[in-house]
Amino acid sequence: MRKYVLLPFLIASLLASPALAQSRYTSWSDPDAKKTVSAPTNVNMDKLIDELNALVDEATKARAANPVFLQDLKALAKKYDPRFSNPWPRRVISEDFKDGNFSHNPAWAISNGEYRIEKGWGLRSVAVAATTQQNSGSQTSANQDPAAALLGALLKSALGGKSQSGSQGTATPPKPAASVIHTAANIANAFNLTMEISSWKAAGHFSIGPYQGRNQQAGYRLTYSAGQPLSLARISSRGTSVIMNSARPVKLEDKKVHTLRWTRDAGGQMQILIDDQPLIDVSATSFRDPFSGIIVINKGSDVIVKTLTLDDAG
Repeated sequence: MRKYVLLPFLIASLLASPALAQSRYTSWSDPDAKKTVSAPTNVNMDKLIDELNALVDEATKARAANPVFLQDLKALAKKYDPRFSNPWPRRVISEDFKDGNFSHNPAWAISNGEYRIEKGWGLRSVAVAATTQQNSGSQTSANQDPAAALLGALLKSALGGKSQSGSQGTATPPKPAASVIHTAANIANAFNLTMEISSWKAAGHFSIGPYQGRNQQAGYRLTYSAGQPLSLARISSRGTSVIMNSARPVKLEDKKVHTLRWTRDAGGQMQILIDDQPLIDVSATSFRDPFSGIIVINKGSDVIVKTLTLDDAG
């Protein structure tokens, strides 16, 4: 009986010995348990795909395998390359105007005219009448409003180069001045701009686009005029030139929200869609440097911007 009483003390003394415990016993792990394998990071995946493409290129030059097989292998690498599946991974601008304030997050600055937030609808400009001007029949002066000059050039292109005739010295009725607002952002050369807009009046012009420089004068401009073709233009120090007009006219005056998407890839290929309907597909490589922000110009139209998001290549 006495030896059974001493047995617990003997076991306790053995376990209390650090040398014995460390030499004979280790932490136990279930050999049948599933091992967790960490997923490859984007950096490792990019490196793997780059090395695979390099091997495929080398094999193609050496004719080391069936050409069809090598093409399929390269297509497979491209399919799982995140740089191709999402060429615009970085979110730069995300705006829905639900906070009722466009002065921060992101900050919009008004260059001309007035803007307000329509609750439940978005950013809306307030038309401001310009003063009556004399129509002298001469060309646009150098100090004319740049936004007005742009819209005039786009309208002339949409009308096939025709201009309205007017007798010299006659007074033209006052036209609405351009309302201009912009937000500064560091935007890569390749981007994906998506907007939700609604148009409430079949009049005037509405333009938007990325700009370069602090004065917002250079860049691309997309202009909507009710019942006219959608127009994409390039603005530089040499002036304004139309890159492409859509093949058919566009009319959005149903007071419904429409989705406009404008993409540009690293090679300069631009596509513009409204409600998933392609309207413009053209290559433009005039601007290769990053853009400085987004500008919105309204002259006489009543277009409300409900949401605006912009992703870029990072």
